[in-house]
Amino acid sequence: MPALLPDDWWGGVVLLVLVFVLSSFLDNIAAALIGGTVARHVFQGKVHIGYLAAIVAASNAGGSGSVVGDTTTTMMWIAGVSPLAVVEAYVAAVVAMLVFAVPASIQQQRYSPIQKDPSKGLKIDPTRVFIVAAILIAALAANIIANVKFPELLHTVPVLGIAVWVVILLTAGLRAPRLEGDAGNLQGTIFLLALVTAASMMRSKSCRPLHGRRRSA
Repeated sequence: MPALLPDDWWGGVVLLVLVFVLSSFLDNIAAALIGGTVARHVFQGKVHIGYLAAIVAASNAGGSGSVVGDTTTTMMWIAGVSPLAVVEAYVAAVVAMLVFAVPASIQQQRYSPIQKDPSKGLKIDPTRVFIVAAILIAALAANIIANVKFPELLHTVPVLGIAVWVVILLTAGLRAPRLEGDAGNLQGTIFLLALVTAASMMRSKSCRPLHGRRRSA
């Protein structure tokens, strides 16, 4: 990333834009985690709390106008709402990005400047890039196909998990998954599982438009 990002505070802005774009097709939490991991490396382990807040804000703003990735907008899509109905949310989201991205990036640059040159000896492995892309495409395809064609299947079968693991197993012969850091990620895994479990308890059997109801005194 230091080879691609600008060397000054614009590097922080570009990173926030990348988080914004990722969130348009990934879950907000996933986009924020990826952005935080990249920030930790390019800012050499010193990330200002204000810039962390900007990463979270960018991850939420990026998913506001997309029906893919985010749970709430995907549910609207399943219910029959046109994907174009939420696109206009990007108008406010882009304005919000301009408001918080610039000062947060300047603050981060003063706190800990972005790494100007990439570490020596690092090389991008095209095979691993292909594997990551294949996992993302499989997850997106499984989500869209299951929601559009087989919505009832989602209540009984973990479609997304199966799709991701199928790709991991099929590509394990190309590059073995690195498991040495899994022990340290246990707390984060438990947190995400608890979050998803809590979200799954908030299902409703029917949805009625608010504009069709009368207000009561």
